[in-house]
Amino acid sequence: MQRRFVVAAASLAVAALVSMMMTPSTHAATSVTTIVKTGDVAPGAGGAPFNSFGEAYVGAAGNVTFSGYLDTDSPGIDFNNMEGVWTVANGSMSHYAREGTPVSGKPDSTWTSMVGAGPAGGAHQTVLKAYSTDGRGLFGGVAGNVQPIALTGMQAAGFEPGVTYGDNVAGVNGNFVPTGNAAGQTVFTANTVGGGAGSNAGMWTGSAGNLTLVARYGQQAPGAVEPGATVVHLSDATINDNGQIGFAALLGGTAPAESSGVIYAGAPTALTIVTRTGSVAPGLSGVTIAPPQFGSFGPRVTINNAGHVAFAANLAGADVNSSNDAAIFAGAPAAISVVARKGDAASPALPGLTLDALDSPFLAGNGKVMFMADVAGAGVDTNNDAALFTATANAAKKLIAREGDVIPGATDGAQIRFFDFLGINALGQTHFTAGLKGPGVTFDNDYALFASDPAGNLFTIARTGDQLDLGNGDLRTIESLYIPSYSGGHDGVGTALSEAGVLVFRAGFADGTEGIFSVSAPVPEPSAAFSLLAATALAIRRRRLPV
Repeated sequence: MQRRFVVAAASLAVAALVSMMMTPSTHAATSVTTIVKTGDVAPGAGGAPFNSFGEAYVGAAGNVTFSGYLDTDSPGIDFNNMEGVWTVANGSMSHYAREGTPVSGKPDSTWTSMVGAGPAGGAHQTVLKAYSTDGRGLFGGVAGNVQPIALTGMQAAGFEPGVTYGDNVAGVNGNFVPTGNAAGQTVFTANTVGGGAGSNAGMWTGSAGNLTLVARYGQQAPGAVEPGATVVHLSDATINDNGQIGFAALLGGTAPAESSGVIYAGAPTALTIVTRTGSVAPGLSGVTIAPPQFGSFGPRVTINNAGHVAFAANLAGADVNSSNDAAIFAGAPAAISVVARKGDAASPALPGLTLDALDSPFLAGNGKVMFMADVAGAGVDTNNDAALFTATANAAKKLIAREGDVIPGATDGAQIRFFDFLGINALGQTHFTAGLKGPGVTFDNDYALFASDPAGNLFTIARTGDQLDLGNGDLRTIESLYIPSYSGGHDGVGTALSEAGVLVFRAGFADGTEGIFSVSAPVPEPSAAFSLLAATALAIRRRRLPV
């Protein structure tokens, strides 16, 4: 059987684990909750059961969105109508969309193919990329009233009459998850048909029937830029629950080449320029943001509900060289600070080592940044050169984990081989998945889910080869773990870790079944800051290794 790698999101589990191992008397009693599993009857499918599942995301209120696949041995179910999206809220599950069925808010149209569900918003609400008989693109709304947001052939909002969305709305032809916030708003880019050469794409934000054009290729760029400075390229954008967005743009026209890269944030019709290539790098005297390279400028700009942003950028200047030519910045748009710079001391936990290559950061609601970076220095090689950190501006970086580390609780010496999906929430909890290596590691136990508590203490939440307790003596051996989550929690990107510390993950089992599960626990008081993680650990039973 081909093994699927699964990413699990650990939220409460992380904090709870800490409590169990540090202060056993304070952790909350918590168990794994089954959201849905193989064999459960799927709502809106005529009694057909679920066979397997795709991605699952959790919202701030604990609402869940997931994709699922029906059992094709069921009457009326075949490969043309087996895939769909379902939502869970307030203890109930609803059918949101399924191939071969009518689009609920537009019953003269039929779903023909699912591409990917977005984050869980309000109750039974999400944003969906899909194909229908009316076109392909973005849909949104609540279950029972799903409406097209932007489809191929629809009039492009804010463009002259007759200009329509093209064949790649929100990357519908690729494997990209759409963005969505708690209000059901999204932000996306799309090409258009018509409108003239060089002016046939743009960025929009809003919801079905209420879209705002943010920027248009070939037209005047937003914000306080030179008259005649036009948009040449737009990065993917993020959106917070207040509808504020963050993104990067490459400008042309009258924009000087050295300052043609711009990072924007704020309300769609009142965008602020956070920084611009060629300008002084925030907090770094004599250093500037490096000009665009290879004809594009598109760092990932992540935003939280306070309107603060985080991003990575290359640097330039007389004293800048290959050892210090990149940095991560974060803060309010008018008060950006350096969080980490290439060449900085990596962490007090890694004396003598410095930061090397920096990945894009994830900004949490509390202002903390999570990022992955390579480290350099004595004893560093390709087996231990990547690490995960959290940090705030002008503070030491907190090491969460490093390649080559022995994983917590391992009795077989298992070490982290590579990092996979990751995220952080406003409580300061983090989660990630990782591949494993070591003398006791086999194909059956070489992947695991980890989480850290707000203090950065790391715990192993689940590992392939472990048993998951579904309750009532139902123990199943984990064969795969999956959570496709890269998020800070407020950025409109699908997350498996809610702001309250609820973890949602998919697990596949050795018996061929699988399911989507959650673990939740009370948010700890300051005196019990570690209680979240411990609770999750109670539900995972470690398989004993031979003596």
